[in-house]
Amino acid sequence: MRVFVRVVEANSFTVAAKHLGMSAATVARNLNKLEAHLNVRLLVRTTRSLSLTAAGERYIEDCRAMIQMLDNVEARLNRNTQSHRGTLRIGVSAAVAASHVCALLAAYRETRALTDFDVRTFESPDDLNADQFDIVIAHTRYRPRL
Repeated sequence: MRVFVRVVEANSFTVAAKHLGMSAATVARNLNKLEAHLNVRLLVRTTRSLSLTAAGERYIEDCRAMIQMLDNVEARLNRNTQSHRGTLRIGVSAAVAASHVCALLAAYRETRALTDFDVRTFESPDDLNADQFDIVIAHTRYRPRL
């Protein structure tokens, strides 16, 4: 579909091929495969011009809408991936560290593979400097100084 849209927008196989980083022959093969798959002619080709068939005119609008939707989905995915990159500094009370934190970090890593963890434990709230951490996980009886 992207090849088809690019050919129509460029009104040329050669120009579309340059934009797509393909040869004109590859672009033509892709378009032929698309037409064969759909079992309909999308473009009328002559040696000097290209024009859309009636089916091609209907199809191009749907292609543009679908490509825009896919681009939006990919952009959101990339933003989510990019926004969760780096090191998460975590302070954990020793009472909680071994029993809960490892499983939580493993689950988080499955969805945010680009995040590293800097985990430090503390015995009592007096040992805690909250400014050193992005997040603090403590047993409920602890009340860290903020």
